[in-house]
Amino acid sequence: MVLAELILSSLVLLVVLILFVTAIKWDNLNLFFHKKYTYFNIFFVALYFLEQAVFLVVSYIYREYNDFLISFFALVVLSTVALQGIMMESKNKKIDKKLEEYTKEQSERVMKIREKYESNISEMRNYINFLEGENFKLIKENKIKSKK
Repeated sequence: MVLAELILSSLVLLVVLILFVTAIKWDNLNLFFHKKYTYFNIFFVALYFLEQAVFLVVSYIYREYNDFLISFFALVVLSTVALQGIMMESKNKKIDKKLEEYTKEQSERVMKIREKYESNISEMRNYINFLEGENFKLIKENKIKSKK
């Protein structure tokens, strides 16, 4: 029983240490993950395979501890799935943020183009009104000249 407690406390300490290092290096890890997304998909497939292979070998060697090993295997797999889920959620948030930024930029561009378009239409309308006024003046002048 002392060996089991030692192993368990070592695992807990290892997890705490990994979490501490991860917290310190999170921004770098997050950026690395987003740049190497396919690598991480392959990594998780390999990790799931490795977990199952280790479970099979250990459960074959230590048959008397199969109940404990099955429970431990379930915890390991669930933890791996949760970690992969967190990483995928992070990826989705980053994609959503980039999409939102892109949409905002495009929306601003469309607004500027629309404002310029409306300004040009307004100028054209004013110029057409001016030309129509000039045309009417010329028509009146021609009518007056033709009556004389």
